[in-house]
Amino acid sequence: MLRQNPESRYYANLEGWQYPVSSEWIVLKYLFDLTARANSKEIPPEYPAPWIRTSQPKQTSREDVERRLKLMNPER
Repeated sequence: MLRQNPESRYYANLEGWQYPVSSEWIVLKYLFDLTARANSKEIPPEYPAPWIRTSQPKQTSREDVERRLKLMNPER
């Protein structure tokens, strides 16, 4: 259940987000960006989101992948 809810810190951490957000926040973010783009002569920058990275992501090690697989499939 936590894996499907973007409001949980667990979900945000697994996805590499900076912070958790609600489903409504995601929809409003896209509506804001579309409205700003439609009413602007130049393409405005996107509203910041937790999944937009400003730096290079860290390299995922084999141990990280195995740990995530165990969390997703506990019978393994």
